[in-house]
Amino acid sequence: MHMRLLAFAAFLLLGACADTAPRAVVVDGSLRILERGVPGVHPGASAREWVFTRGISEAQINLMELQGSVVARANAPGGATMGRRVATTIGATPYMRWSWYLEPTQFGGGIGDGLERGVRVLVFFRSPQRPGMERYTSLIGMQPPEWDRYVEIAFGGFGAARAEEARQAKWITDDKGRKLDLRDPRPGQAGNWHVEAIDLTEVHRHFWPNENPAGVQIAMIAFGGLRSEAPPDVPAAIGYVAEISLSR
Repeated sequence: MHMRLLAFAAFLLLGACADTAPRAVVVDGSLRILERGVPGVHPGASAREWVFTRGISEAQINLMELQGSVVARANAPGGATMGRRVATTIGATPYMRWSWYLEPTQFGGGIGDGLERGVRVLVFFRSPQRPGMERYTSLIGMQPPEWDRYVEIAFGGFGAARAEEARQAKWITDDKGRKLDLRDPRPGQAGNWHVEAIDLTEVHRHFWPNENPAGVQIAMIAFGGLRSEAPPDVPAAIGYVAEISLSR
């Protein structure tokens, strides 16, 4: 938990002065995070649209092409994230779709360090009802924070004596550590691609029921691996994230 807090503190420091950075925009009602505008993959892509928290190793997230799509591979020890700034609202693009894959070898050999292994997608929000102090600082020439809350959607679990016996689940946590379980733990989830879709309106309403989510800005979509040490003699790849998109 301590390392995750440090990672998000780095995110907040970057976000505090980046309100004028370029952002990916919605085209024809949808926005694909990894399918266009990725630095090092697509010519002319804007690196300023992206935020990286790669820790001590830049090899924690690798980008590659798989069957014509850009895929992000998260590597152990995890914790690093790569995020793209976007310009949209929950009301304009309430649905998020993505796919992911967990490496079965990561889940054999028992729990190990006692940390859940898996991959995650993060959604950073900016509410129009910001605290009064933030509105005041913006009036005197200081930028308000780029986002003020987030949720983390994770897919993973603990290891078992045999990889095929390990149980994985899907869950959401918010920036205060509140958790919403989306899928009960079950074996056999690793080693296969899973296509997921979620209504961000319902997610926001669950964690912040007193706000109308329609006008809440989606400031960034990020992705990476959960922080955990790989079992001994296991390749570093934790899993893959691909086809992240927002749509109406």
